[in-house]
Amino acid sequence: MAIKILSLIDSFKGSISSLEISKFLCRNFTNFSYFPISDGGENFLDVIKEILKKNNIHELILNNIHSLNPLSNNKNNVKILLDDKNNAYIESANIIGLSLINEDDEGIFKRSSYSLGEVLLKINDLNINTLYIGLGGSAISDLGVGLLKALNLRFLDKNNVDISEEVNFIEDIIKVEKLNFLNFKHLNYKIEIINDVSNPLLGKNGANYIYAHQKGANKEDIVKLENYFIKFHDLIIKFNKNYLFNLKDEIGDGSAGGLGFIFKHILKGKYNQGIEFVLKMIDFKNIKDKYDYIFTGEGSLDSQSFNKKVVGGILDNLTKKDKNKVIIICGQNNLNSSNLNRKYAYFIKNIYSLTPKYSLKEESIKKPKKYLKELIIDIKKDLGILTFKNHNFAPFINNDSEILILGSFPSVKSLENNFYYMNETNRFYKILARIFNINIQEIETLEEKKKFLKDNHIALYDVIKSCYIEESKDESISKNIIPIDLTSLLNKYKNIKKIIITGKKAEILFKKHLLNKINDKNLRIFYLPSTSSANAKFKLENLIEIYKKAIF
Repeated sequence: MAIKILSLIDSFKGSISSLEISKFLCRNFTNFSYFPISDGGENFLDVIKEILKKNNIHELILNNIHSLNPLSNNKNNVKILLDDKNNAYIESANIIGLSLINEDDEGIFKRSSYSLGEVLLKINDLNINTLYIGLGGSAISDLGVGLLKALNLRFLDKNNVDISEEVNFIEDIIKVEKLNFLNFKHLNYKIEIINDVSNPLLGKNGANYIYAHQKGANKEDIVKLENYFIKFHDLIIKFNKNYLFNLKDEIGDGSAGGLGFIFKHILKGKYNQGIEFVLKMIDFKNIKDKYDYIFTGEGSLDSQSFNKKVVGGILDNLTKKDKNKVIIICGQNNLNSSNLNRKYAYFIKNIYSLTPKYSLKEESIKKPKKYLKELIIDIKKDLGILTFKNHNFAPFINNDSEILILGSFPSVKSLENNFYYMNETNRFYKILARIFNINIQEIETLEEKKKFLKDNHIALYDVIKSCYIEESKDESISKNIIPIDLTSLLNKYKNIKKIIITGKKAEILFKKHLLNKINDKNLRIFYLPSTSSANAKFKLENLIEIYKKAIF
């Protein structure tokens, strides 16, 4: 029985999306199912769209949304999804994400969450029930000051003037207007936060000390940002006594530069750990038992990958019976035996990394599919999908043979029957029967086939003597290819006047391994389409005409 695989691989950030990886793997494996996956960061909308594709889900574009710097003249269009239950989905990475930083960027202190607030207001006009927001991959660290200003909350300086959206101006805030619906724009929908991190807002494990560096902040910037955050928190409590927070105990408040804190405590959003939310949507706990292996992974695998991220979330949902069920595919593996938890190691069969085995880091980022293809070959070998096979029967040829027909490598049925083109669906003998004007029923048995071929001076062999191959799939023929000894064959059987190569793979392999071994300039070579039923592009009548011209 063929191996069944479920793929849940996160995007390789800056290289290839989760959906692209999933589709690429699907083309290279049989009995393969997938869901693009996200922990709430980038590609969250791709995941939602794929999961809900059977429902009535459609896209809506919100126009003229400010850029990361609301004081600039740059405007963006933002995609949202709406489902048939009147819920909306947005991805903060598309609105305030790292990918939106351009060459004109003035740094982390100039970036603002204002544009996300604009999106919230526009959605307010859509009369939705619930907004699901993938809150990850942000480029900002403004603790939601910009977002709140977009929602009409005012932050006043000593001159009673409303401050700018820039982070720097947090230190000038003297007064925060009360969070009431007279001054603060009311949102008429519920909010569900799909969060990719569990960090608190403040401290060594908080938003700034853990994430600000990857957004461009240096050590001095991080200290300054932390002080701004502390001041902002104190001001909120001072002017709004009903908002009392124990920040150090709040999971996820530190996500998206403090936006987790704003969404949870001020906008009253419900917190969801991203990967758990997505796994629940696809009913992972129930569907996982239908598969022999689960593929997962991400661009850079390290100890953080197991902390409520995609890889760790999947492993956390496995049980004792799932031993060695998980195969991890990544761009770069930064793990070692000391930082791989024993509990997780129980479930992991193997880890495959593009670098350094298949490519350098820069090349793997630029051309991930090229190197994924090589990596897939090794996975297939290790799982026994791709096996090393030998051509276990001799060429059918004699001294009277004049036409040598070469395929690529025998099919499973041919290997079982020790002869050529023995798959019942292959059209090879039907074509020859029509060309030589005989009834196909006259060459049903193996002995009848051999006599027919001998009488018409036709020899059969294949280009490849040994190789790795998956079942009978020509396209899977890969490394460790050993070609036939064509030179010795032609030296022994001097009457061969024509060589007919059947199928594109056989042509490629012949040109690569054997063409330069032919010294007889009078030997005619024909490259013809495959006679396999899988080659649906060519109908039987087309093939008969093509082969007839080559044979005669």
